[in-house]
Amino acid sequence: KQTDVVLEAVKRLGLSACKSGRNDITINGCKFSGNAYYSTGDCCYHHGTILMHADQEQMEKYLHVSRQKLESKGVESVRSRVINLCDLMPELTKERMAVVLKEAFAGRYGLPAEPFPGERLEGGEIRSRAAAFASWEWKYGRQIPFSDEISRRFSWGEVQLALKADGGRISELILHTDALDTQLVTALTEALPGTQLTKAAVAEAFRQIPAQNRLQASMKDDLERLLGLLL
Repeated sequence: KQTDVVLEAVKRLGLSACKSGRNDITINGCKFSGNAYYSTGDCCYHHGTILMHADQEQMEKYLHVSRQKLESKGVESVRSRVINLCDLMPELTKERMAVVLKEAFAGRYGLPAEPFPGERLEGGEIRSRAAAFASWEWKYGRQIPFSDEISRRFSWGEVQLALKADGGRISELILHTDALDTQLVTALTEALPGTQLTKAAVAEAFRQIPAQNRLQASMKDDLERLLGLLL
């Protein structure tokens, strides 16, 4: 029903959209809306997106979709999979989108759609939950296992870096390299476990490891940047 609300809303704008897969809504094969659903007891929840005039260059920069996933959908890049509604209707505004969504919602459920005033909500409870969900402990500190790896070739040698993390902290760092100077590699693999999985914490851990010569200083800089790509 909720997906139908979005479909009906864009139909009221004169656009023809369709469902795709489990949670996508597309126009001409390009996605403009992604949705997720959750139900518990007698309550049902829906949240989603509607792209109106998103910066697609920034989207492509920050959304890292696996090459296999893109190839399975027969597309070349993130940008080629999505579309802005304003590309199809330049005059479309957020206010107009809100109106047609409200109308579609009321039509789909056969009842008038009424505003939900903010004063009906408990302000203190909202502030408390907002603080909890914004905290580092909630976002990274839970016992969620994570692992990733990356490899690069530098002037001093080739390196393969594997990272294991749990509870928002590095649990194991594995470095394989053909560099002749392995002293720094050993120091890093011993010092970084237990470090919080943030760039600031990792940078501080790197600062605590002394570079004995110019080569190690160069290796430190390169390895810190490489590890930062996984954070």
